[in-house]
Amino acid sequence: MANSVGSVKPIVTDGLVFCLDALDIDSYPRSGTDWNSVVGNNSGSITNAVFDSNGHFVFTSDYVICNNIASTIEDDSTGSIGFWFNFDEADGSNQYDCVFSLGKLSSNWNNNKYGVYINYGTAKLHFGLYSAAGSAGTDYGDALSHSTDYHFTWSSTGKVYINGVEHADISSTRWVDDLSAVDFLFLGAPGLLNNVYDGGQRFRGKLYSFSIYNKALTADEVLQNFNANRHRFGV
Repeated sequence: MANSVGSVKPIVTDGLVFCLDALDIDSYPRSGTDWNSVVGNNSGSITNAVFDSNGHFVFTSDYVICNNIASTIEDDSTGSIGFWFNFDEADGSNQYDCVFSLGKLSSNWNNNKYGVYINYGTAKLHFGLYSAAGSAGTDYGDALSHSTDYHFTWSSTGKVYINGVEHADISSTRWVDDLSAVDFLFLGAPGLLNNVYDGGQRFRGKLYSFSIYNKALTADEVLQNFNANRHRFGV
């Protein structure tokens, strides 16, 4: 994994079950449509997202499909999701851009589907969480700035972190009902019914990495992951 310099600790590997890193040649060999996890045997299939030699993929209306994700996840009730991203300035074409979505493919658009979006009306993170128990589509935290690199972490404790600092607490809503039952992960596009949603809401920006843990990261571990790679972005 492409991370850490000098005496800085590398990213946390305890509980790490899925890890894409565009800068790591073992994850993306600089060509092709496979973006491989550096742990486990899963990979993502890239549709149109363009690799930049600075170590990221540029998304416009593009996406990455990571199927069979459930086979990498051992725990069904706790976990953490983290990624580095940078979103474009709003152009008025969509209000919401989906950074990622995951869940269970089915004929129901609002059952067992979860996603994190950028709300261009508020420049805030928007959580679209649709479970068998109900739904929540809500903005959380302060507004973010476009064209700026951020490290995001969402833990099953309900804590959301930006750049290693607590950004919001969404514990009043929900975590993914059952991580072990998740059978799709889409980067850059929402999942709807049985496939990638073609009606818009595609992510416009840059995605550098994406990780899943089968445990709730502590605040110290979240900070460690941020510090491990912040030198890449001058943050």
